[in-house]
Amino acid sequence: MLHIVVKEQLDQVDEEQLQYLQCCPQGTAERSLIAAQLFGEQSEIDFWTVALYYLQASKLEARNRCYISTV
Repeated sequence: MLHIVVKEQLDQVDEEQLQYLQCCPQGTAERSLIAAQLFGEQSEIDFWTVALYYLQASKLEARNRCYISTV
């Protein structure tokens, strides 16, 4: 029964979005945000938006530290 409901929901998503979900550059966090947006889960959208922000900020900070240590 659940797989039928999920299949019905996925059938409503266009093919381009489904393809993008398979190779999200930001990984699981971005995939989770997109899924939350597709299903209209506002609290999940808020959570994953904030999580992605801090994950990206942390990644950028780590890159900057590596760059500074090599200079």
